[in-house]
Amino acid sequence: MKSLRLPAAAPSRQMNLLFDNSRLEGVASVERDKIISVLAQILMQAAGLSVEELEDD
Repeated sequence: MKSLRLPAAAPSRQMNLLFDNSRLEGVASVERDKIISVLAQILMQAAGLSVEELEDD
């Protein structure tokens, strides 16, 4: 039986993000939730996903 040659492992392209809690001090929870939501949308768009914006209540 012939053995398969697998491609060499590619280096990881994943980024490690560190969020500093002290920068979020004094930010209301509603504002913090909006910031996190917008950041998530930006990251999903960067990954090539289609992102629907939610309407504010």
